[in-house]
Amino acid sequence: MELLPITREELSSSCCMQSSYWARLKGAHGWSDHAFSLDGTTLLVLSRTFFRFFTLAYVPFGPGCDVSLSVLSRQLTQFLPKTTFAIRYDLPYGNKSDDAGCRTPRQSVQPDATVKIRLSGDYPAISSLYHQRAIRALKRSQSLIDVRLWSGDQDSFDMWYAVYHDTALRDGFSARSKTYLHDVLAIQEGEVSSKLFLAFREGRIVGGTILLSGKDESVYLFGASERMKDCTVGYILQDAMIRYCIDHECPWYDFYGISGEKGRGVHLKSLDLFKTAFGGEKQYRRPTCDFPIKKLGYRLFAIAETLRYRRQRAV
Repeated sequence: MELLPITREELSSSCCMQSSYWARLKGAHGWSDHAFSLDGTTLLVLSRTFFRFFTLAYVPFGPGCDVSLSVLSRQLTQFLPKTTFAIRYDLPYGNKSDDAGCRTPRQSVQPDATVKIRLSGDYPAISSLYHQRAIRALKRSQSLIDVRLWSGDQDSFDMWYAVYHDTALRDGFSARSKTYLHDVLAIQEGEVSSKLFLAFREGRIVGGTILLSGKDESVYLFGASERMKDCTVGYILQDAMIRYCIDHECPWYDFYGISGEKGRGVHLKSLDLFKTAFGGEKQYRRPTCDFPIKKLGYRLFAIAETLRYRRQRAV
């Protein structure tokens, strides 16, 4: 295994969350980025320090090749802060790295499962694979909802964020800050960028979704919509993003998250019917795994993380 430091700009993974874009985004919100070449691939590792003496390193959807995580972790410690107590991995779908020595936390950071659509055809061919649930929702809603790309004006963003914040309170998920989502849309790095799709009804913003796009994949990153009795805004927005990806010749569309196997990711269970209604294939991956470097530091972190998840569930 050959691990060598490189510059952030040299990151070349096809995964958006292993890109220089993701490094810049996370760097603007408290994380440090570390870039490496690894056996013909590139690897982004993020790190964040808590209370000055505790640093967690995190690998989002990496490495892109099958390795021994224990060997990789020990090599990474040469380049990470001395205060690093653990390296957390969210392995890519299909990755078969040896996770001996790793521990599986109760919750995964990234979803353990997703639905992906291979966009190998035109829109009529792709939409012919939609299930009846999606077809009925689109027929009922198409005449009522108009979808447009965000033009960049602050007022529209603020109106969409208000819908997003209300959706988070209604559905019980943690809303990202307005600053974070604004940066998601403002940063463009290499071949990765984001678009905000806005849904209008009678001139009023009633929903919107953020699409993260790279060379080989587009990912549904964030979304929100008002609930209405006579139409379903979410289906219209998903269909619009799929159309956009087809028009821009993106090979894959990723719905980014459904519930996993063995009861994991139950907080995503309510999204399963919605995201599978467009066809595609379910994909599963190994849950988040942690490689402890300093056992005491990791144990304290694990206790604090468990308490945080309990507090979130209580809310």
